[in-house]
Amino acid sequence: AEVAAMLRKRREEQAARRAAQEAAAKAAIAAAAAKEEQRKRELQAAIEAERRRYEAEQKKAAEDAAALVEARRQAEEEERRKREEEEKEARAREAELAKGLQKRRAEQAARRAAQEAAAKAAIARGLQAEAQIKKEREEVFLAEQRRIEAQNIAKEVAQMVETVSSKNSVPGSEEFQEVMHALKRFEDQQRKQEERLARELMAKEAEEAAQMAVVIQSKDTVCSSQEFEKVLQVLQRIDEAQREKEQREEEQREEEQRQQQQRQQERLLATEHQQGTSSSWK
Repeated sequence: AEVAAMLRKRREEQAARRAAQEAAAKAAIAAAAAKEEQRKRELQAAIEAERRRYEAEQKKAAEDAAALVEARRQAEEEERRKREEEEKEARAREAELAKGLQKRRAEQAARRAAQEAAAKAAIARGLQAEAQIKKEREEVFLAEQRRIEAQNIAKEVAQMVETVSSKNSVPGSEEFQEVMHALKRFEDQQRKQEERLARELMAKEAEEAAQMAVVIQSKDTVCSSQEFEKVLQVLQRIDEAQREKEQREEEQREEEQRQQQQRQQERLLATEHQQGTSSSWK
């Protein structure tokens, strides 16, 4: 009975120890399970926080990228606008400069044309005045020569007529023929001298015109050499035509004068022949 009681007690103690161990094991398991559950919740919370942080970073990165793209677009737009404005201003300045340059060129061309016209007019006036002076000088010179020669011829003819009259010569006589031949010689001499004087004046005029052209060409003028040469050629042609016209008119006047003198002489001879006396001839 003691042994059975001892065994029973021993079994009860073992059962109590086992129960205590099981209870401790269950408590430990429950504590571990609770701890594991707590760790899971903490891990889940950490994962969720990391996810939210990652999403926030991704969102911020997307927003930053969008802001950067927008800023770049705005910068490019501003740069394009500035470039367009600068190009527009540059075109406006170029147009203004081209307009001003064109205006200045037109003004310069107008001034150059006015200066050339004034220079050409001055040259033409100078040549015309020079030609007029030469013409007047030539007319005065020729008139003086004709007056002197006419006086000399009149004196000589008067002397011959006096000589013939003193001899009571009649038309057809030797003395009368001598007077007529002398008059013819005087006329020929006068015509030859006038022709010589005209040639000398023409040569002198040509020389002076050439000297004047050299002087004009040596001066600084606004015309170009080609245009100036054309002007001089035109003026020279006009001058030559004028001289030819004056020469023709002079020859025509001389021919008319000779014919008139010849008709007067013929009428005089006819009158003297009809009278038939030397006193009538005188």
